[in-house]
Amino acid sequence: MCEKALSQPRPVEASNMLFEVQCEATPAGIRRVLSSIRTQLSERTLGGAETITIAELVLAEILNNISEHAYSNTDCGTINVMADDLVWAWQFHVFDKGMASPEAVQLPTEAATPEASRLPESGFGLIIINTLADNLEYKRSNGTNHLSFVITKVPAPTPH
Repeated sequence: MCEKALSQPRPVEASNMLFEVQCEATPAGIRRVLSSIRTQLSERTLGGAETITIAELVLAEILNNISEHAYSNTDCGTINVMADDLVWAWQFHVFDKGMASPEAVQLPTEAATPEASRLPESGFGLIIINTLADNLEYKRSNGTNHLSFVITKVPAPTPH
């Protein structure tokens, strides 16, 4: 049986929980949860379609990296995703109990976008994440990986 990646206590700065979902760390599980997240963001927020697409792209990269790397030594793993509405942005928290992110693969800071040649595999996924997400933070505590990030809302176009 898979050990669940239980979420940590909610951050103090979170103003309004949008959702908390869990998926298996498999391609099918990730596709299902991304579809669910897109639906929930569309139905429950004022973010425009562009913001939803950006959030979905960043989450797809992160969840696939967890599946491929954190759970590479097992056929069993779960991922939890939580989202908060901060009025001007969405804050996401992703938890898993897979292997820790190696130091060389950890997300770069906003000030330092890495060169693709220094990243594992193609490395473009980390560049996409770093370009589209803000306030990236990775921590590991008590066997749980916690990645948090913010997606700034792009206002929906107003009809003319």
